[in-house]
Amino acid sequence: MSIGRTIVGLWRSREETREHHRDPNLRTRYYREPRDRMVEKVVEVIRGQLRGWHVVHVSRDHGEIVVERRHWLGTRDITITVYHVSPMRSAVDIVSSKRGSFGDLGASYADILAFFQALNRVAQLEQKS
Repeated sequence: MSIGRTIVGLWRSREETREHHRDPNLRTRYYREPRDRMVEKVVEVIRGQLRGWHVVHVSRDHGEIVVERRHWLGTRDITITVYHVSPMRSAVDIVSSKRGSFGDLGASYADILAFFQALNRVAQLEQKS
C-alpha cells in the first residue's frame, strides 16, 4: 500500500468498489459464475481464508453478505453484494467502512484487495477484452 493511500486514510474511513472507479483496484469485478454459486463462494472464502472476518448475515435472495472485520485499528463493517448479470455471469461489489470518527489508515482499501485476491483463487474472473 502506498504512502499516499495511508495519508488519505487519516481522514477517510470508508472505501467501496463501483463500475467506473478511477482506481482500477476498486472497480466492480465480473465472474463467470451464476449469482447463487458466487454467493456460496464468497461465504466460503470469508469463512475459510480471511482471518478476522466474521459473517454476520447472508441474504441469498438479494445477493448480500454482511461481514464484521475486527482489527487492531478498529472494527469495520463490510457489505459484499453479488449481482446477477446473466445466467452464467455475476458481478461483485464491496463496501467497507470503519466504525468511529477517525480514518482507518487505508485498512479498508487493503481489506478490499485481500478479499478479491482470495476470491480470485476460487472463482473464474472474467478478463476484459
